[in-house]
Amino acid sequence: MKKYGFIKNCITYILIMVMAMTVLCGCSQDKNRIRGEVQDDEITDSEEQILIYYLTRNDDRIEGVRYDGVMTEQLLLDAMSDEPSDASLKAVLGHEVTLKSVEKKDKSLLLDFDSEYLSLSKNTEVLFRASLVRTLCQLIDVDSVLISVNSKPLTDSKGIPYPGMNEESFVDGSRSDTNSYEKTTITLYFADVTGTYLVQEQQDIAFSSNVPVEKIILEALLAGPKTEDHNPVLSSDRLINSVTVKDGICYVDITDPVLEIKSPVTEELSLYSIVNSLTELSYINKVQISIDGETNRNFKSTISLMQPFERNQEIIRE
Repeated sequence: MKKYGFIKNCITYILIMVMAMTVLCGCSQDKNRIRGEVQDDEITDSEEQILIYYLTRNDDRIEGVRYDGVMTEQLLLDAMSDEPSDASLKAVLGHEVTLKSVEKKDKSLLLDFDSEYLSLSKNTEVLFRASLVRTLCQLIDVDSVLISVNSKPLTDSKGIPYPGMNEESFVDGSRSDTNSYEKTTITLYFADVTGTYLVQEQQDIAFSSNVPVEKIILEALLAGPKTEDHNPVLSSDRLINSVTVKDGICYVDITDPVLEIKSPVTEELSLYSIVNSLTELSYINKVQISIDGETNRNFKSTISLMQPFERNQEIIRE
């Protein structure tokens, strides 16, 4: 009986160890999962694909190509160096610039390139960054990507270092985008340091080819300025319900958030930041704003929305 009890205890111990190893292996696999990766027993969805983003041969956009398999940041970068099977596309890395080092800090990846990076054309450089960020931020342990050149942070035209970039730095947050992205320059109007005039700010963006540029402009206004001495004009809690253009009039329907910006920015400036930014587009002459589908309301508290608004040049500080 003692011998039987001993054997029974051994079997129990072995079973417990097997179960523990199974749990540990499962945890290890989960740790290495990529954002959007689907398992064999899950339903495959077009939005759940793992994609490697490549540049087109004429450097006018980037396109995502499906990749099957679990990858680390190094494997993703290696894949971006390999030539795709599609002859209309080219690898992002290994052509004009050299990646010198990759450093991981918390959930950020710092990519350091050689000085050839600075010779990239304006169009190519924006798409180059977009392809890197869109590819690498699919990793579950990477939230942002920073770029440096010879160990010096990459800066914009005003010498301001780019912050950590993620997917939302290049496309709108609706996740309704396709796998193809284009580059353009948009002109936005934010408040000056005093909050009494609008000032112009140009931003280079890479965006989904099926997202209207009018929506891209509005989303960029909500995101706020990238220039240090410019002030935001709209609450980031506002959402764009819809935007359409007909007969030269852009119809914009927005939400009415509880929180508003507490700053010296006037109501007039907030409204005309929308109007003036949208009328930068040659085919838009007026802007009709509604709040949750209604025009018989006031913008913030005093400006009636019953009629469409034309561009206001007088409140722009040159």
